[in-house]
Amino acid sequence: NLDAPELKYLIVSVNNALPVAVKNQQTLNINSGDTITISHIESNYERGLSADIIGYGTINDIRKDTKIKGSTRIVVRKDYYPCGSVYLALNEGRNSSSHGGISVSDAPAVSSSFLSYKVKINNKNERICQNYDRLKLIMGDTFEIVDVMTAIGDPSDMVVNLKGYVGNKQNNTGEDRGYIINTAEDLWPRYSLDKKGKTYQVVVTYEDKTVGKLFIDLEKP
Repeated sequence: NLDAPELKYLIVSVNNALPVAVKNQQTLNINSGDTITISHIESNYERGLSADIIGYGTINDIRKDTKIKGSTRIVVRKDYYPCGSVYLALNEGRNSSSHGGISVSDAPAVSSSFLSYKVKINNKNERICQNYDRLKLIMGDTFEIVDVMTAIGDPSDMVVNLKGYVGNKQNNTGEDRGYIINTAEDLWPRYSLDKKGKTYQVVVTYEDKTVGKLFIDLEKP
């Protein structure tokens, strides 16, 4: 009976400075524009490990220099199965970290409300939306749910579902992060809140409970 894979810690250096160890579910506080490099993943397994900085790089960003411009998280996977997360949060108001400003804290990065959404519009404008926000889009805009950020649990354990959209046609798990959605073509109006295709909802569930929603209002071009 094999143990479930579990991240113990990541070794990360910021701007090529001395590396720091960041444990599973801890937050590394850095500054906007800092370059981070993940040099090592410590887990209860040695093979098949990858570290993915959400919204940056590729599915495996280990040993690559990555310039960070916003808060995000690093998902560690073993054979594509998520086994832990480390959060990256930006220090307020200070610029580059040449003067230090790097710290590790125990709590996952979180905004004032316990859930926020990182979305990308038309493949370029990245925005952070708070829980129960209304996002106004023009019909035909593309929309991607990059990730959710939260303090109530590991976002990998949550399901982020845009009602009226099927991301994986072969296996509709209801998980819709990472898909680029064309709001004019990919949505089913009968699943919209008004049944007319004007307002859709993203529903986040965790342990079978609804923990958040984001509303999308579509306007005619």
